[in-house]
Amino acid sequence: QLIVADGGQVIMTGRAADQLSSSVVANTGTIQANRLQEKDGKILLIADMQHGETKAAGTLEAHFIDTSAATVSIDQDLHINTAGGQWLIDPVDITIDAGKAQAIETALGTGDVTVSTSNGADNTSWNGGTNGTGSDKGDIHVNADISYTKNKLTLNADNDINLNAAIHVNGSGTLALNYGGTQGNSSATPATGSSINARFGTNGGFAGKVNFAQTGTGLLAINGSGYTVIKDVAALQAMSSNLAGKYALGGDVNASSVANFAPIGSNSTAFTGTFDGLGHTISYLTINRPGQDRVGLFGQTQGATLRNMGLVAASIKGLNDVGGL
Repeated sequence: QLIVADGGQVIMTGRAADQLSSSVVANTGTIQANRLQEKDGKILLIADMQHGETKAAGTLEAHFIDTSAATVSIDQDLHINTAGGQWLIDPVDITIDAGKAQAIETALGTGDVTVSTSNGADNTSWNGGTNGTGSDKGDIHVNADISYTKNKLTLNADNDINLNAAIHVNGSGTLALNYGGTQGNSSATPATGSSINARFGTNGGFAGKVNFAQTGTGLLAINGSGYTVIKDVAALQAMSSNLAGKYALGGDVNASSVANFAPIGSNSTAFTGTFDGLGHTISYLTINRPGQDRVGLFGQTQGATLRNMGLVAASIKGLNDVGGL
């Protein structure tokens, strides 16, 4: 049925009787805590973070909505309206299937969405502390496409972010990817072995990827650092002007318009930045420098990070130390 607390808080919480038991917090009706006289409402559906489950369905309307538990189940017909606020989805691990993706897309039409499996996910808005999601791996698996045109999607993983489907960032939408428990802290060191993984599909290409409709800065942040999103060969070549920068491919790049691409970085000035292909490829790259050493898309790197990208139908010639990537 209906709970209304405009300008206030609605808290539904459960705690297990012992460590082997589980609690369930479920909603199928309408909960409304809209803004009233400049006071933002909050809805908190929070079950036990060790074994509990939060089941979110029906309609939730508030400036801040928190669905937290060891397991968070989301009905595909869940209607979220934060009116420019935020929805926090905070389990221990999560697989974003078609139902969850649909609910996230709907919510992004009204405000920001944060999916967090990080131990330190911040619930200071209601209890003055952190939720402590336990010691499980804390992976986020994106197994269904997510497409949105505005607001910000944030993925905070205590371990890996595994992209098995596409995230389409259109219009004025932005994206933040934080892995290894950094929660967007650019000074934090990610947990050893954690990463963003764009997975391959059955046809040998990338099934997981992030597509950006726009290019430039202010669209993507990874572990708290801003990235320049590029989608053409001219912007790819321009990386040589800032060899310490952070770059990401927002789409596949056809490099056939450049007859002789200049390798990025050299023996004297190596590339030291980060290049994340986000599951995209560069095709028809041509480098014809038979008298030059260290020839490839990247001529030389030092302490750099290269990930989630591929080269297709490249033609590369050099003297010594010649390769594709």
